[in-house]
Amino acid sequence: MNIGILIMSTMFDPAKRNVESFKNTVIKDYLDNKNEFKNEYHFYEYYSCKEVESSEPYSVYENKGLTSISLNEDEGVYRTFEKTIESFDYLIDDCSTKYDFIVRINISTFINLRVLDRVINDMKKDVVYCNAINTHVNASSEEYLNDIYPRGDMMIMSYELMRAIRKVGLKYMYCDMDLNHRICVEHVDDCLIGICLIDIFGDEYYTHMQMLKYNFIPQPSGDVSSADMTNCIGSRVKTIPPTEKYSGYSWDDNEYRKFDCEKFENLILEAKKCFYSGILLENLIPDRKEQRPACIVQIDPRCPVEDVLWKVIKHKRQS
Repeated sequence: MNIGILIMSTMFDPAKRNVESFKNTVIKDYLDNKNEFKNEYHFYEYYSCKEVESSEPYSVYENKGLTSISLNEDEGVYRTFEKTIESFDYLIDDCSTKYDFIVRINISTFINLRVLDRVINDMKKDVVYCNAINTHVNASSEEYLNDIYPRGDMMIMSYELMRAIRKVGLKYMYCDMDLNHRICVEHVDDCLIGICLIDIFGDEYYTHMQMLKYNFIPQPSGDVSSADMTNCIGSRVKTIPPTEKYSGYSWDDNEYRKFDCEKFENLILEAKKCFYSGILLENLIPDRKEQRPACIVQIDPRCPVEDVLWKVIKHKRQS
């Protein structure tokens, strides 16, 4: 199979620095050891570079195993959805390769291709696989409050599902500027992709998302000793300053983000040490009690929170 790895980036640090680390670790390891992989992987980064005088939606550049898609788009957190849909445009309309699956990650995610390579053939084509599932918590959005979406640090989806998201997603492009058709969810790509999944699958949309085990490595050091390299595709390496408890989606650079690069380097060393025979997709799926809890109100303390979550999202859209 052909797999496209798509990195959402910017032209500035820490994104520029982290993508370079991704090239020097994940991409280099793949290119040096292609005979060890069953599937073929192509790597892309996409970022905004507004060119006022240009009418072209994007430009494409090849650079040592990484294809850069420069989008004629404003840069910023609240244009990540537009950037992602426009990168899908390129893959669907202009790319010479039709991919079987797309892995959309951000600059803070390390991918263990050796694990991915052994399980991706068993992934369902109507499911988005992700590191975590989040909840819409904007109280002013009655329609989407307590609905869920796949967190944006890693989403694995089939080519067909990418096409479907792109098709329904066109109506949400720049909707934060529309006086008549705004929706009260954060105008960022993972939140809006979640809304697209509701449009595509209807009331049972939640059955088309699957959380996978992942490594969370936020500490301000290059230590990756806690990482599980055989049961996790993704590792979230975004470094949090010692005074912070929540990483959020800030792109601001600081001295601690330089540890991200050290983590990339150490994770690839650990990945190359491991043996991966016998790994199955089911090994990567956490027990429901072990999944990162989404934000809900637990009404009955006798009912486990993980059961309440699934009951809420199952019935809320059927009322």
